[in-house]
Amino acid sequence: MKSVQQMVKQPSISGVMWKTVSESCNLACDYCYYSRCQGRPGRIDRIDDQVLEKFISEYMAMKKGAVPFAWQGGEPLLAGLDFFKKVVSLQAKYAPPNTIISNAIQTNGTMIKREWAKFFKKYNFLVGVSIDGPEEINDSRRVTGSGKGSYQAIMNGIEYLKEENVEFNILTVLHENNVHRAKDLMEFYAAEGFEYVQFIPCMDFMSQEVNKPTQYLITPQEYGDFLCEAFDVWYNDGYPEISIRFFDNMLMVYLNHNAESCEQSETCLKTIVFEQNGDAYPCDFFYS
Repeated sequence: MKSVQQMVKQPSISGVMWKTVSESCNLACDYCYYSRCQGRPGRIDRIDDQVLEKFISEYMAMKKGAVPFAWQGGEPLLAGLDFFKKVVSLQAKYAPPNTIISNAIQTNGTMIKREWAKFFKKYNFLVGVSIDGPEEINDSRRVTGSGKGSYQAIMNGIEYLKEENVEFNILTVLHENNVHRAKDLMEFYAAEGFEYVQFIPCMDFMSQEVNKPTQYLITPQEYGDFLCEAFDVWYNDGYPEISIRFFDNMLMVYLNHNAESCEQSETCLKTIVFEQNGDAYPCDFFYS
C-alpha cells in the first residue's frame, strides 16, 4: 500500500472519508448507487487493522492543528463498536500535541442503541442520519432486504441520540416519492425537532456511462420547484428556525465567503475517499 503522502501531490488535503465497510449495508434502498448487497451484507469487509493504523499514523503526521475524519459505508456501524473504539485509540496515539480531532459518521440510524449514543457523545462524533421524511415516504424506498420499512428503527436510533445529547443532522434523498412534498418534509423536520438538514437529489447511477451527462431520477424542474417551496417555509418571514445546508451555502456565497458544500463550490474539495482495502478516489461518486 502506498503512503498517504504518495497518494496526494499537496499535503493540505481538507479531509478523508473512509468507506468503512465498503458497500455492506443492512438496508436495500432501491436508489442506492453504491451498495449491491440488497440488505444482506453477509461477511463484513471492514478496514483491515494494519491499513487503519498505517493510515492514521501517516495522516496525523501530515496534518497540522485540525484533523477531520469521516466514516461512511454502506452502513459503517456494521464495523462494530470495538472497531470505532480502536479508531479513537489510534487517533489519540498518533496525534501530535495540541491536535484537534473531529469525527463524523453517516448512518441509516437503524443500528443505534444506547451504547452507540454514549460512545458518540463521549468522543464528540457528529452523526448524520439518513431519513427521507415521514413514515409513509421513508418506507417507500428505505427498506430492509425483506421489504420492511426502516422508519421506526431510524426514529428509535434518533431518540437515543437525543437522550444522550449527541450532535446530529438529517440527510434526505429527494426522489419521486418526496420531491413534490417539500412542505410536508419541512413540517416533519420541525415537528421532530430536526435542526440541521441537507438534501441530495437522487441520481440514476445504473444508467451512467463515462463521459455522458448525469441522469437524475427527478428532473431539474422538480428539484428547483422543491427548493423554492422549501425556501418559502424555511424563510419564516426572515427568521429561519432550521438550518438547510443548501440555503446556508447560498447565503455564504452571497456574503463573499466560500461555500463548504462541494456542489456549490468553485472547485472540488481536497478530499480523499478511501475504500476499506485502501484504494483511493477523489470523490465517492467515482466508485460505482
